[in-house]
Amino acid sequence: MNRIAQLRKEKDWSQQELADMLEVHQTAVSQWENERTTPNFEALMELCGLFDVRPEYLMGNSNERGRFNPTEEEMDGLGEDEAEAAALRALDSNLHRYYAGLNLEGKKKAVEFLAILAGNVDFRA
Repeated sequence: MNRIAQLRKEKDWSQQELADMLEVHQTAVSQWENERTTPNFEALMELCGLFDVRPEYLMGNSNERGRFNPTEEEMDGLGEDEAEAAALRALDSNLHRYYAGLNLEGKKKAVEFLAILAGNVDFRA
């Protein structure tokens, strides 16, 4: 069974419920589950966050679920590099979710703001 279908059924969600959470059409979820298409990066990160699994597991490249959103206690038990990677995954997931909800003008402003934060003050979207 496809991992997306497996995890969705474990949560007792319908395809439509998952589609609504991801703001995609139900047919997209069906196509992912039937392996006709794969989720884009943004949807993949959202799925990992919803199911609290690592991308490698969701895509079938690992049999270890891991934790996409580890607890503070779990973070304390991780090595420095693993803890940083877990924190970055959670931040990336939020960033992609917020960015996806922006219109074109909002996306331009977000890119400009990120360029300023990164020290590239001359950048203009």
